[in-house]
Amino acid sequence: MVSEGDKPNVARFSERLGDVLERVFRLTDNGSSPRVEILAGLATFWSMAYIIFANPLILAAAGVPFTGAVVATCLASALATAAMGLATNRPLALAPAMGINAFLAFGVILALALPWQAGMGLVLIHGLLLALLARTGHARTIAGAVPVHLRRGVAAGIGLLIVLVGLQQAGLVIPDPTTLVTFGTLRDPRVFVATAGILFTAVLLARRVRGAILAGVLATAVLSVLVGVQDLPRPVARFPGPETVATFGGVSLGGLLGLGAGVVIATLVLADLFDTVGTVEALESQGAFRGSPPWERILMIDGLASALGGLLGVSALTTYAESQAGVAAGGRTGLTAVVVASLFLLAVFFTPFVGLIPGAAVAPALVVVGYLMAGGLREIPFGSSDEAFPAFLTAVAIPLTFSVARGLGYGFLAHAVMKLSGGKRGEVHPLVYGLAALFLLSFLIG
Repeated sequence: MVSEGDKPNVARFSERLGDVLERVFRLTDNGSSPRVEILAGLATFWSMAYIIFANPLILAAAGVPFTGAVVATCLASALATAAMGLATNRPLALAPAMGINAFLAFGVILALALPWQAGMGLVLIHGLLLALLARTGHARTIAGAVPVHLRRGVAAGIGLLIVLVGLQQAGLVIPDPTTLVTFGTLRDPRVFVATAGILFTAVLLARRVRGAILAGVLATAVLSVLVGVQDLPRPVARFPGPETVATFGGVSLGGLLGLGAGVVIATLVLADLFDTVGTVEALESQGAFRGSPPWERILMIDGLASALGGLLGVSALTTYAESQAGVAAGGRTGLTAVVVASLFLLAVFFTPFVGLIPGAAVAPALVVVGYLMAGGLREIPFGSSDEAFPAFLTAVAIPLTFSVARGLGYGFLAHAVMKLSGGKRGEVHPLVYGLAALFLLSFLIG
């Protein structure tokens, strides 16, 4: 309890803190207050905290140390989100990109038999390249050159890839030598738990429960303990030990030369760029923000965040659509992002709890996030084949080939060929022709 003698000091500190926050974030000009921004930060963090469980699990399949990936996910998200909030004064939160992490783990590191450190080297280079493109103003030019239907096809394809990974984690989809894949059995306790979790999360989502994805992960984890699929970890909270920095600085740049590496880097840049631009545009239309979005700073921070993700060993980072939870709660400034960053930093001390979460419990998050990302399919103009078919081909090729690069390449090729054959070559930006040629060359050589 604060004594009477201490109250003036507390009041002075509160006033000074309020003045600092006002100067840094211009809360009054943006129609907000510290209380609203804090609540908005809590809403955003609750909506996206599932990444703390999902990202390490996906990367572990490619050999990335699990505990190190948990801590690095929290730290990278905290640093990147704080930087975004302070540099742009927008309530934008960043974390490792779902879909890109699966592509990196399965479509790059495992498919090309690379050490995970080399995969992170590709992420580092892509992040620095994206930051450079943003600084020179070319990032927005590239995003504008690619037709919006292709961008939607990429997002949908990445979403379907995440769904496939989630169903595999759940045991609902398993390998089959004849049909390639087939179904699992609910008689397996792990599969039963995952199926129950997916349905429970879907119900929460349909009822518009805030933080439905995280709630679904935690509920599935509890059920997995109750049925004996997973044991409780002890202790739940502790100070980080040496094993928690196992991924830090493990990045390797050796053996990354050649056309194949260039295609992967180009794919990472495009996927990251499309994701960020689409997310920010959607958030800007949702919130009554003051002034136009500072695109150069947003994309620069996004690129540098991905480079940081490579250095820490957590894949590329991107601006999260879950930031809309904070915007809906009234967040209008970078203070919301700083609150999210603080919560990610606090989560570092609960890494043993993450060990409780089995793959079956993370499956609901993967399936639901994939479903949300695939929603862009409804905006593809299926009445126009030269617009819709390339997007459709991209969307289905990404999960079926387990490669964002292949899906992107097929989409660009189909788009260029169909426009040329239809006498509409002027509707295609020269950059798209160049990317189509690059992908075709890589496919012929590889």
